Amino acid sequence: MLQNIKKRKTAKTSFLAFAPQNFNDKTLSPLVNSNNEVRTLEKYYNGTSFINEKATKETFLKNLGQASIIHLATHADAQDSITPWIAFYNEKLLLEELYFTKNNANLVFLSGCNTTIGKQEVGEGIISLARGFFYSGSQSVISSLWSIGDRSTSEIVESFYENLDNGQTKSMALHNAKLSYINNHTGSYISPHYWASFILLGEDDTVQNSSFNWWILFSVCVLISFTIYLRRFFVKSRS
Repeated sequence: MLQNIKKRKTAKTSFLAFAPQNFNDKTLSPLVNSNNEVRTLEKYYNGTSFINEKATKETFLKNLGQASIIHLATHADAQDSITPWIAFYNEKLLLEELYFTKNNANLVFLSGCNTTIGKQEVGEGIISLARGFFYSGSQSVISSLWSIGDRSTSEIVESFYENLDNGQTKSMALHNAKLSYINNHTGSYISPHYWASFILLGEDDTVQNSSFNWWILFSVCVLISFTIYLRRFFVKSRS
């Protein structure tokens, strides 16, 4: 993890998002709000979203190394009796497979259940899905401590990325997203069960959108040119 933090960051911020709302494995319940999570990313960053049947394991492995933000809105289980896994539309990605991948992510957001926790190994620590992403190159990971709600997670994620794009650090963006959720709900919905699960591991820096807006540049150039033209016109008129 320390080696990944020291890596040179890419100037361009792009995302890779997966939201398999339904699954071939019928033991996994549909995630009707996962689509909202990845659409939130599209508001602030350039990148690619894979929804439902396009959110396959093969597509994930093929594109993993091309983004600085990786967001997975899906089912996951780091306490599986056999091995931790992340579910995609067609099949599960196992933790052992994750160790053989490479990524260049500044941030990985694991929007799934129990992605921080895992089996305690003597001399190794907790073998979690978050650890798998650190091993393969990530600089920081946001993951969950227990089972999360589909709807509440979608709201927190949207607020988080808005805060992040506004220049807040990852931890502050997550903190303020949780506060925003609490302030907009009442009764049992403000229980920590709904909002406190996500934690940040790794580097706590900013991830602002560095993509250049050419329309703004064009507008400024037109305005400057028009101003120069008017100035010359009035100078000639006076002479």
